[in-house]
Amino acid sequence: MQRLFVFDMSVMPRSSAANPVRTVVSLALRLS
Repeated sequence: MQRLFVFDMSVMPRSSAANPVRTVVSLALRLS
């Protein structure tokens, strides 16, 4: 597959009190 990117929570050093789903999605869109 061309242009296949894998992105998960490992880019964030620790979890916060807030739900990080929006942050993960926005970072994935930004990095792709």
